[in-house]
Amino acid sequence: MDEDIPDGWCDDCGLPCYGVKVDEGIGPYEFWGQRCTHHDYVFKSHCCSAEILDRDPCCAECGKRETYDDGLCLKCYEEHYAEV
Repeated sequence: MDEDIPDGWCDDCGLPCYGVKVDEGIGPYEFWGQRCTHHDYVFKSHCCSAEILDRDPCCAECGKRETYDDGLCLKCYEEHYAEV
């Protein structure tokens, strides 16, 4: 895979993904008689076209779609560090 293509986790479905370039520009426009085309290229996930996250958005223990710290949700984090 190309080194310029980002990879990570999809913000929508939470699965590992890689990025695809998407044009979010406004497209053709005219300003004082001059015609132009606006492009704004960004990388989105290949599966859901959502933002690409650096870390897994799901809890490492229970799989809940919310992480607090150390990749755990608040409930698992409190249970884990209450034992220590």
